[in-house]
Amino acid sequence: KEVILLDLASAHLGSLPVPKSLVMPYLKKSIAQSSSGVRMVNNQIQLKLPEIGYEIEQATINNSKMKVKLNIPIFLPTSW
Repeated sequence: KEVILLDLASAHLGSLPVPKSLVMPYLKKSIAQSSSGVRMVNNQIQLKLPEIGYEIEQATINNSKMKVKLNIPIFLPTSW
């Protein structure tokens, strides 16, 4: 089963930071309404890789932790 689990580290609206506590409920609702290969598992976003095209934009390793920046085309409902 090819999946990636993602944690929401931060959120921004343009250059303004937005608290995760405000973003997470909207993200969960949008993902639940989506029919893509994306779903929420606890507070993590699970991506099924074979069903979704993605691009690894950047990957770095610091103190034995890998940070990966992905571009993933996800079409979510526009009205929450």
